[in-house]
Amino acid sequence: MVTDLARLIGEEPVPERLDLTAEQIMSTNVATIQGDAPVSDVVKLLADEDIYCAMIVDGDGKPEGIVTEADLLRFAGADDKARLSKLLKQILQEEHHIFDSMHEVRKYDATNVRDMASSPVKCAEADMTLSEIASVMESYDYRQLPVVKEGRLVGIVGRQEVIKAIADQR
Repeated sequence: MVTDLARLIGEEPVPERLDLTAEQIMSTNVATIQGDAPVSDVVKLLADEDIYCAMIVDGDGKPEGIVTEADLLRFAGADDKARLSKLLKQILQEEHHIFDSMHEVRKYDATNVRDMASSPVKCAEADMTLSEIASVMESYDYRQLPVVKEGRLVGIVGRQEVIKAIADQR
């Protein structure tokens, strides 16, 4: 969907609505986690908040990485979402007795988020335009794009915000 949107943006003169900035359309409600937290903590965070990613930030609020559903799939060795869903449910409900092995339990508790996250992460500057955001999202195949101002995390823009911003301007 973003791919088609970015193509559309690139093929036509930039309408005024595409001059909106990241700061104007971003969500300021961004889930963050420290890089030394165990993977089980980020799983719980994503499930509790019903979100698709969490940002790893340092003590000054500067982004160090991002943990997404795709990162969790790779980490779990899950080649499909059904396997990941089963593993995450077991972690959240602490049903460790039905894991395929105790190794899986230790893996989630012993591994730091930083070790399995996507890093470095491409971020949008707060003054980046909607057109530029769509282009970055297409280029990197991102569902969410963190927004920074003076190097500090201030928000996040998801595909849905990009689409909504364009639709709202019609």
